[in-house]
Amino acid sequence: MKPLFLPDLIFIFLVLLLWPLSEEFTVVGPQQPIVALVGTEVTLPCYLHPQLDATYMEVIWFHGQNSNVVHRYKYAQDYLKYQHPDYRGRTEFLRENISHGSVALRLHQIRPSDEGKYRCFFESPSHYNEAEFQLKVIEEFTVIGPQQPIVALVGTEVTLPCYLHPQLDATYMEVIWFHGQNSSLVHRYKNAQDYLKYQHPDYRGRTEFLWENISHGSVALRLHQIRPSDEGKYRCFFESPSHYHEAEFQVSVTGIGSAPHIYIDGVGYKRLHLVCTSTGWYPEPEVQWKNHKEEPLSGGSVTMKKVNGLFSVETSITVSANSKENVSCVIGSPHQSQKKEAHIAWSDGWFSNIFFWIVTWIVSMVILVIIMLFIIVFLSCKLKKAKGNPNIEPGKEIKIEKSHEDVAVAKV
Repeated sequence: MKPLFLPDLIFIFLVLLLWPLSEEFTVVGPQQPIVALVGTEVTLPCYLHPQLDATYMEVIWFHGQNSNVVHRYKYAQDYLKYQHPDYRGRTEFLRENISHGSVALRLHQIRPSDEGKYRCFFESPSHYNEAEFQLKVIEEFTVIGPQQPIVALVGTEVTLPCYLHPQLDATYMEVIWFHGQNSSLVHRYKNAQDYLKYQHPDYRGRTEFLWENISHGSVALRLHQIRPSDEGKYRCFFESPSHYHEAEFQVSVTGIGSAPHIYIDGVGYKRLHLVCTSTGWYPEPEVQWKNHKEEPLSGGSVTMKKVNGLFSVETSITVSANSKENVSCVIGSPHQSQKKEAHIAWSDGWFSNIFFWIVTWIVSMVILVIIMLFIIVFLSCKLKKAKGNPNIEPGKEIKIEKSHEDVAVAKV
């Protein structure tokens, strides 16, 4: 045994002065086995209960039945003199929260031989305790995405989740979302941060990477201001230094249009031509006319126009006014059960008012036409009379004989 030098004795003396001799603690480690992927890194946490300052304690991680020293912390610093050769250059002691009794060991470049039982050991001048946990090393993983199509509403936002199985820390993996047959890059995460250099222009400013649970292999992408063009197939891709995998899923975009508006476009004898309009639908909506019994009416026509990726609808139908039934115009999205409806109703009195208005309009038009014809005839007659006296010139004096005795002089 090597003799203790004066600095060591002073350090131990100070620790003994500052440390309550009667204080005991328990070391708490992971309650479930930790899964690590070959070639990646893993974090092995443990902490004290109750919460104590462990700055001047000794902390050691052991591995396997031979208790190989993975990492040792002593005298408030790393102490790697007796570290096992298999772990040299691959360990990192995380001590940011050591004053609260919480530490962790990060093990880099995971190997199959790293699998097994680990012990996290704490020792103070008066007490020691340890916790055991299991590390499982795998060589591949599976990416799992949504099992059913995700429905997104135009103008809103949608979250596209995916996760790893088995559960792995994906903090230092590369994660990418692709869209469509051309594999447009929606969002990329690399080197533990967003990496948007090659992001497709359609998605700039509209993506948000949610990585609160990335240490458990679970992430999500939030896509803002949904457009009709966002519909289609997506791929969620994960890559580690030794393996990669992806999951595919579908996003269906829907736009709920404006409330339908019904108006009368023409009236015949006891017949009405109804028109119904609505805007802002996606995809092409389903359109139907119904009677008061909710039964479909036949004979309607539909016109669709696409403006800025959204559909405008105009549908019309001719109905009998004698039916005295309500008529409804129903428009709905094929992706959702939500529909919008407008209806119109009439009675004998309502139709009589319409008929009276139409008759009044027709009579007024007939009177106007008669007046116009009278004016045209009057002007025509006057013009013909003027053309029947070609010798009369304006300003010329003429004689008109009234009798043999009287002669009158006139000017025309």
